[in-house]
Amino acid sequence: FVRECEPDLAVFGSTVVAVWHYGTTRAGSALSNDGGQTWTVIPDYFFLTPPSTIEPWGQPSICVTGTGMFFVAQQVADFTRGNSIGIYRRSGAMGIAQWEYVATALPWLPGTYSDPLDAPHIACDPSTGALYLAYTYGPFTPQHAKASHTIEFVRSFDLGATWSSPQQISSGVDCNGAQVIV
Repeated sequence: FVRECEPDLAVFGSTVVAVWHYGTTRAGSALSNDGGQTWTVIPDYFFLTPPSTIEPWGQPSICVTGTGMFFVAQQVADFTRGNSIGIYRRSGAMGIAQWEYVATALPWLPGTYSDPLDAPHIACDPSTGALYLAYTYGPFTPQHAKASHTIEFVRSFDLGATWSSPQQISSGVDCNGAQVIV
């Protein structure tokens, strides 16, 4: 038994893409080309992992630009560099092997898996194509209190290739995420 959780979806015309995670290092997705009447589940990893030691894990978030380009943000771990948030994109007809790894949205942070990032949420500006990403930053080990968590924000104006420096937008939060609405 593996629990599927933390779903997200994006819609462009009649194309709907849903993403979720299950287990610790798996992402699931499903595609509908008829507005959600029928679905095709894309099994297991639908993200293309870049040719390196980077491994996607945790909660994915998805958005779509006004031109139909879908973007996914998901936590990624690299045992030599730490962890960050990976950005993937896809445009045109959706397919299992056609997601492209773009970049990491943050500098690599020490730690692996659950420390220190959580709950990335991405939003696309439909008119400009700008990408906005909010996430929780803070230690996630039992000995650390959630009061030390912060919500941070980054943005990209070049389809995810480069990202601004992280900006702290709140502190001392007892939560694990923020929604970005454009």
